[in-house]
Amino acid sequence: MPDAIHQQTIDQKTSCQKNGHKWIAAGSLLTVVLSILYVFSNSSGNELPPSPSTTENRALVSIVSAKPDTYRSVIESRGEVLPLWQTRLKAEVNGQIIHLSEQLRQGVPLTKGDTLITLENSYYQTQLARATSQLATARVNLTKAEKKARQSPVDWKRTGISKQPDELVLHIPQLKAAKAAFKAAEAEVQRSQVQLQQTVITMPYNGVVIDRKVSLGDAVQQGDELAVIYGLEKAIIPVALDQQQWQQMPEQWQGKIATLSDPFAGQTWSARMVRSSITFNRQTRLRTVFLEVDQPLALTPALMPGRYLSVQIEGKG
Repeated sequence: MPDAIHQQTIDQKTSCQKNGHKWIAAGSLLTVVLSILYVFSNSSGNELPPSPSTTENRALVSIVSAKPDTYRSVIESRGEVLPLWQTRLKAEVNGQIIHLSEQLRQGVPLTKGDTLITLENSYYQTQLARATSQLATARVNLTKAEKKARQSPVDWKRTGISKQPDELVLHIPQLKAAKAAFKAAEAEVQRSQVQLQQTVITMPYNGVVIDRKVSLGDAVQQGDELAVIYGLEKAIIPVALDQQQWQQMPEQWQGKIATLSDPFAGQTWSARMVRSSITFNRQTRLRTVFLEVDQPLALTPALMPGRYLSVQIEGKG
């Protein structure tokens, strides 16, 4: 029995040692797990700050002393370049075109007085000859009437009649009629001369042909359009401004210079402000100021009609 009890005691000790080793292993494993969780929780919530850069980015700062000064506003708008003179040449008389100038072509510059078109003029030559003949007859009749008007009072005195003669006896109405006929004949000659001159169409001013409407041999009638021409001496740019922009205009703006520019071509010109409209446009409620440029095609670069440009006008200070 004692040996059995002793053996049982040994077995119990061995079992306790085994159970103790199991708890120690479990506790060690739990400690490792908790340590890992602690490390991960600290690393996710508190990231390490980046290492400082070896070079510092410093902003460049300069100090400027502010001084009060005047500021002039700039009025900006847009406008189209137009010729000061643009004419639709029309026939003043009837006739067939028997001569057409080689210069009557689109884009060709022409000088005032250049012959453009000549019409067949035999009818108007005949008309002038007839009018000249009628004028000569009227001059003879007027001379006769003047002579009779001078002689009639003398002849009346020779009759010895004391009664005052009437105007018809003194040839006063006949003289008036002769004078009126003479003036009418003179006017008819002048009209015939003008019509004969109008069979030759010339340039009314220095300009360029924009469009030609007729050809050699065409028969034209009074009022038919022959060509479209633009003047070369001046260009005009109408610029519409609203009420606020007009309030920014300087007091004495006539004669001042505005700047024209084509932002796409990178070109600029100068224009002179010359006049303005005296009323507002009924549709847009805008008022127009007109700019002028002398000899636009002679500039470098040439300022051609039809260009749509930006306009800058220096406003009040």
